[in-house]
Amino acid sequence: MTRSTLIGALFIVLAAAAVFGWQAAHAPGRFPLQEIRIEGALHTDVEATVSALGIDKARNMLRIDPIALRTALLERPWVKEAQVSRRFPSTLDINLTEKRALCMSREGETLYLLDEAGRRIKAAEPGDPLILPVITDDFSAPNERPERVTQFMTALEERPWLKTRLSEVTALPGGRWVLYTREGVRLLLSNRLESELKLLNALQNRYRILDRRIRQVDLRVAGRAAVRPLEKEESGPRTG
Repeated sequence: MTRSTLIGALFIVLAAAAVFGWQAAHAPGRFPLQEIRIEGALHTDVEATVSALGIDKARNMLRIDPIALRTALLERPWVKEAQVSRRFPSTLDINLTEKRALCMSREGETLYLLDEAGRRIKAAEPGDPLILPVITDDFSAPNERPERVTQFMTALEERPWLKTRLSEVTALPGGRWVLYTREGVRLLLSNRLESELKLLNALQNRYRILDRRIRQVDLRVAGRAAVRPLEKEESGPRTG
């Protein structure tokens, strides 16, 4: 037997052994998945995504594709980032970072949840966090709306005393805003948002103005607040 023939035969044997070893390692019943550890999934049904890819607790760990599972998870509306890893011999780790819903927008009769960047997460459904202000902006260009919503919600996040009171917010041209509280008070703001919210906070701390029987507070004149009381026919017991 020549040297080249011997080398060729050895190569064939090694290749056959490698194929046999791969098939044996990937065979059903070997390295079975026994545990799926999920973290960060508050709104995402991870198990449904895992099941849709044919992954169950009898599946060979070597046949689970972490990249494919991560890609599928990133297509879920709530998922901002996903990490998937196999921890041998039998554990699949899934760690999610979900988007945070800060407010809602309305299009026709449909409400949409918006994230920290002012982008849509999904249409609101029962079970979603619906106690959020609804922001309407029919005047800004579509590509400008997310930034404007984000700027407003950033200011509102710094003022939880006001955020929890708001039911709806309307953006107007020129950077103006109209805010509606859950008690029915209308707040008129100009593009001097920070200074006017600061004045409103001072009025609330000193006079509890938002707890009084008023219809409107106009803060658009610098350093002043014009208050319109409820009309007599409106001054019955408040609800809501």
